[in-house]
Amino acid sequence: MSQSNLTLKISFESLIDTISNLSIEDKQKLWEILDEQLHPSQPEDDYDWGKEGQPETKPVEYIQGQGLIVIGVKSDPK
Repeated sequence: MSQSNLTLKISFESLIDTISNLSIEDKQKLWEILDEQLHPSQPEDDYDWGKEGQPETKPVEYIQGQGLIVIGVKSDPK
């Protein structure tokens, strides 16, 4: 069986009107689909950390031009 593609152009306003007429259940399904596309699961979400679980992490801050920097850690006197 061959597969065909269909391209349909709908204005954003028409899309909003159509969504507003959906049932609560269909809106929930749509929400789940959009949430998955906006926040795809990362491979590390499925990582098996073993019986001890995920190790504690240190707080970090993003600094433009430098990247992630560990914050709130005393400097090593060496």
